[in-house]
Amino acid sequence: MAINSTFFLNAANLSLATSVYLNSTLSNLAPDGFYSDGTITREQSGGLLLAAAPCPTCELQTTCFEGIWEFEDPAHPNGGTITYINVDGELVTQIGIWLGDVAVIEHLEIISFVGVSESDCGSIELDLSYRTLGANDVENICEDTFFTDFYIYGNALCVIEDGNIACNTNNILDTFNGLDKYYLVYAALCPIDFSTYIVQINSVGYITVISLCPPPPP
Repeated sequence: MAINSTFFLNAANLSLATSVYLNSTLSNLAPDGFYSDGTITREQSGGLLLAAAPCPTCELQTTCFEGIWEFEDPAHPNGGTITYINVDGELVTQIGIWLGDVAVIEHLEIISFVGVSESDCGSIELDLSYRTLGANDVENICEDTFFTDFYIYGNALCVIEDGNIACNTNNILDTFNGLDKYYLVYAALCPIDFSTYIVQINSVGYITVISLCPPPPP
C-alpha cells in the first residue's frame, strides 16, 4: 500500500532513478507500486522502476461509470471492472459493477475499464437528507436541532454508511466541505427517531459514521 512518506532514490530525481528505497543507505527496497513526484508517475515492479508515464493533472478527479451487464451474467462473473490510481498512488481495481449500478471513482488516473460506460456525474440522483451545524466534538450532539438540507450519495434507504458522500446540491460533483466536524444527519422520509446518525464529514464530503443516536425515551 502506498503512503505519504519519505522515500529515497538512487539518482537525483524520479526520472533518472532505477529503484525506490525505504532508507538513505539504499539497502531496503520500497514496496512495489506507483510513485509520483507530482510531474511523472512510475511503477516499481520487482524492485525496478518501469518507464515513466506523464501524470495528467496529479490532482484528484471524479469520474462516474454505469454498469452495462445484467447482474450475475454467467459470461461476466465479475461484472464491470475499473482499474485506477487513487489519491494515495495505489493501483486499485473495483469489480462487481452491474447494470443499474453507478460507480463514482475518485482518482488521479483511470487505467482501464471493462463492462461499464462513462456517464454524466450530474445525472446521478442523490438522496435528500438533513444535517445540523458542524460541531467540534460529539458531546450532546444528539440534542442539536437540524439546520439545513443536503444530499447524500451511496446510502441505502435509511441507512447511512462509511464512504457515503455528502453534497450541497443534487450533484455528486458539488461535495460538501465538512471541515472534519461532527454532524447529526438523517435521510429525508425516514423515521427520525430511529435513523439519526452522528457522522464526521471531511473536506471532500466523505462520511465516517460514529454512531446512531439513541431513540427518545417512551
